Amino acid sequence: MTVADPNRPPPQLAQECDQEITMVEVTQEKVGHLLRAVDVRKASGPDDVSPQVLRHCSSPLSGQQRVT
Repeated sequence: MTVADPNRPPPQLAQECDQEITMVEVTQEKVGHLLRAVDVRKASGPDDVSPQVLRHCSSPLSGQQRVT
């Protein structure tokens, strides 16, 4: 692939909203819930981590200690 003019600035995109994200809340419980809900029938993503591994390791990955 070649670029016709590498010094040309990127295009200006129209702003589609007037709100911005000021806070993102991530908790161990939310991460654990999302990892346990991973569909193990889906293919691995670009990181090549299988959904089975994500679900199986949901507790250590989310930082939760689970009593079984």
